[in-house]
Amino acid sequence: MKSKIANWTVEAFVFSGRPNPKWVLTKKQARDWMNFWQAAPSTSKEVQRISRLGYTGCKLQLNEHSYWILSDGFVSFYDNDQVISKKDIEKKLEFILLNSAPEESRTILVNLGLI
Repeated sequence: MKSKIANWTVEAFVFSGRPNPKWVLTKKQARDWMNFWQAAPSTSKEVQRISRLGYTGCKLQLNEHSYWILSDGFVSFYDNDQVISKKDIEKKLEFILLNSAPEESRTILVNLGLI
């Protein structure tokens, strides 16, 4: 999982039919998030994205083929053909990403009651 941390991009899945808010993590934000990811308990349950209007989770893109999907208390890391899943019952990993949003995206997330 070695990559340039500065390129890690968060996308909050909040809209249908228009672009979702996206932003890049700072190096410190990425390190902090990775510490929580590594400490999270493993599970065999892969994230199932919910099909509904409004917020359905978020994505952390590491590179073209590696990313995490966070939804409904679970996080799955997809790296080519490999999937690693962990529990996020208190949604700490999800909230870390949402709270890392810059002002413009943060305003959208606050108005939607997500942070």
